[in-house]
Amino acid sequence: MSDINSHDVLGSLTRPRRATLAKALFAVTLASASTVSLQAAAQATIRSGNGEVTPHSHPWIASLRDGNDQHFCVASLVRVSPTINESDILVTTADCLYEGPWMPEAVLGGHDLLQSSAGQVSAAVTYWVLHPNYDPQTVENNIAVLKIASPVPFTATIQPARLPNQGAVIAAGKAGVTGGWNASATPAPNHLLQLHSTVMGNTKCVNANTAVGWTVNTATAFCAGTSVSGFCPDDYGSAFVSKNADGFWVLHGILSFGSSCDGDPNHPEVHTRIGAYRNWIESKIDLLTSVQ
Repeated sequence: MSDINSHDVLGSLTRPRRATLAKALFAVTLASASTVSLQAAAQATIRSGNGEVTPHSHPWIASLRDGNDQHFCVASLVRVSPTINESDILVTTADCLYEGPWMPEAVLGGHDLLQSSAGQVSAAVTYWVLHPNYDPQTVENNIAVLKIASPVPFTATIQPARLPNQGAVIAAGKAGVTGGWNASATPAPNHLLQLHSTVMGNTKCVNANTAVGWTVNTATAFCAGTSVSGFCPDDYGSAFVSKNADGFWVLHGILSFGSSCDGDPNHPEVHTRIGAYRNWIESKIDLLTSVQ
């Protein structure tokens, strides 16, 4: 960790500041074989329909907790090594960590926010990096990478998300599913939920957000909408996954903004487009991970 610049990495003893972060310290180029291996993840069985998930069917999802053990955002575990089946790196939105909380914790393999599940693991978040071009006003480049204190082994209940290739664009009309807790809903369900939705076309996405005063850069974000229900703001960072031709669920997005808890197809949820940031994520993995 001796090469880490304190302006790049914000640790458990340093509250996130409003200063613009410096550019990445390292650029990482991985061999093709390693790049493919970094995408490996469980072929999870996600049921159809909305509501409570089958326990551990979204094994990459982590609940981020504050110092009072209160859920405030969602993150996704990602693979850091092509050969070692453990990880200490998660991905979430920069918005979740921009102003705290102090000394967050990640809970992986959980299902119910009020009681522990078999196979659940809690780990202190020791470092996090916000994208250097994150803008809290426009919410552009809304992505962050986190490091937990110790690597977590992959198990039946904890698995990494599969990342898309750099530049990958999920097509309009493609179906996907988002997982989160809706902890601030009334009444709060407390157990992990899932919401199936479809990717909205870029023009409709831009127009829908312009109508409510928001700007969306479709090169780095996409919309997904449903009239059934929506996720609450404490589920920002939630994983939007879509099944590929090989049967794997790929992490194409993380919930960025626009969520209203009740769902509105004309006011869609906006997700950070992971394919636009694959190379940046890998550079942070190389910088932060302790997995050798």
